[in-house]
Amino acid sequence: MGSTVQIRPEHQDSEVWIDIDNAPQVLVLDPILKELGRRGFIPQITARDFGQTFALLLLHGLAFRPVGHHAGQNRFRKVAELASRSFRLWRMGRKQDFRVVVSCGARGSVLPALMLGLPLVTVIDYEHIFAYPFIKWAKRILTPNVIPDEDLLRLGYDLSKVRKFPGLKEELYVFDFQPDHASLEAAGIDFKRTVIALRPPATMAHYHLEKSEEIFWAVLQHLLRQPEMQIVVLPRVQAQGDWVLDKVGPHENLLIPDSVQHGPNLLWHVDAMFGGGGTMNREAACLDVPTYSFFNGPLGAVDRYLRDHNRLTILDSLDQVAAIKVRKCTPRPMPRRDRGSAVLNFIVEQVLEVALS
Repeated sequence: MGSTVQIRPEHQDSEVWIDIDNAPQVLVLDPILKELGRRGFIPQITARDFGQTFALLLLHGLAFRPVGHHAGQNRFRKVAELASRSFRLWRMGRKQDFRVVVSCGARGSVLPALMLGLPLVTVIDYEHIFAYPFIKWAKRILTPNVIPDEDLLRLGYDLSKVRKFPGLKEELYVFDFQPDHASLEAAGIDFKRTVIALRPPATMAHYHLEKSEEIFWAVLQHLLRQPEMQIVVLPRVQAQGDWVLDKVGPHENLLIPDSVQHGPNLLWHVDAMFGGGGTMNREAACLDVPTYSFFNGPLGAVDRYLRDHNRLTILDSLDQVAAIKVRKCTPRPMPRRDRGSAVLNFIVEQVLEVALS
């Protein structure tokens, strides 16, 4: 990122350490750290260079210290980089006067917190991730209240550490935006068409399955054959955009934006969302956008909740893809901004309780 990275002074006193290792975590943690700041606690952010993480931090005006990078798909390199990043975080953290470490599942923060004797608070909303480090060492694990206790117990969670917030983590931020039609048009989105947002599967993640990828390509080909639609592909990393173009070639109704977009604003304007699981699917569902998931790993409780309330359609076969029909939506009413206040207040109170205990 060169000189554009906003680096906090190394010796500035901070009380709350927030570590981020993936782009979606920026949106989740942004309102938390800002509310902590309003309550007089100085947050400091460390961030791993992966995907659009730095770009989103800059988009939201958040100063941060860059520490580490993604090591690709090779398991040995992943482990080596995790150890290296953990060491660098520890070296930085020992010079500070932190009270608590906060993450949204960033594994690199676990060992530094343990070695520095700092309590770790983490937000986890997909119970099937590899969570052993957090189950073992986190002081508090915050999960949505739609995840049943019996599921957590079966997966090894210690319920004495778990606190459940009243809603979904996406409700922290997804309603807090001003509709910006002009910036989307400037990015090339054609609202005369039926606009589809398409998020590829997390091909670099340990939970990626070939079936998810197979259905993704089927969905893309199905949508491209419909000229009245514009398919806006939102790659997780730049290489995914190149991967898509190499596979299907350029199409008049295929758009891969050149710049990072404000996710909730984009999703609020589209007619449907198709994604390989994760945050963007849940954001769209919260905004009442017709949402389809082709993630075929273990279905988490949040996705089951959204599916059972007719806010998410699970695509698990190629036959379903051929039957997909998307209509242009009528303008949606703006959501109430205060819908996420209960989730935000609960999480911030939990962080402060741990920090001050």
